[in-house]
Amino acid sequence: MGEDLQQLISVIDFCHSRGIFHQDLKPENLLVDENKDLKISSFRLSALLEQLGNDGLLHTQCRTPAYVAPGVLKKKGYGKSKAEIWSCVVILLVLLASFPHFQDENLMKMQRRFSKLNMSFCHGFLLK
Repeated sequence: MGEDLQQLISVIDFCHSRGIFHQDLKPENLLVDENKDLKISSFRLSALLEQLGNDGLLHTQCRTPAYVAPGVLKKKGYGKSKAEIWSCVVILLVLLASFPHFQDENLMKMQRRFSKLNMSFCHGFLLK
């Protein structure tokens, strides 16, 4: 499992180094080929480096709610890489627990649950 996470981070780093930010990382968008190499699919919601605001942050709200970083929900802009790292951590939790940790049918209820998270733990993922 550690190797899978390492591959995921490497693939994300590769994309970021080329100015591409996936913005919808979730297990459904991860594929493994016959050589056990990880591939990411569905770049339809991606942002490009040129889409950064004047503050150097992304401001789009187009992610799958169960994998979105709390900073994205604040609607104040968020660090382009840190929001994707949050999604990777949530994916790791899904792999470990076999179910989406932050999922709820009611979007407002789920966002309230995010707001109750220990923000000292989440601080690095909130904004910049």
